[in-house]
Amino acid sequence: MGVPLNNIIGGGLTDPITGNNYSACNMAGIGTYIVNIQGTELFDGDPTLHPLTAAMTHGFDLDLIFTRQINSK
Repeated sequence: MGVPLNNIIGGGLTDPITGNNYSACNMAGIGTYIVNIQGTELFDGDPTLHPLTAAMTHGFDLDLIFTRQINSK
């Protein structure tokens, strides 16, 4: 895939900075597995949404446990 190993995290892998193993993604709310997609990226180019509200500027927090659950069905 061409993704550097230091950009991949998950159970069974080691954090290169701390040397600790990453926890498994086995429940919601684990900060390591939450990705924030900024509002400016989500709504870029939509002229009906400008100016963005504070909530829209914060963006969307995607908890990867839910993508894991969808993929395992």
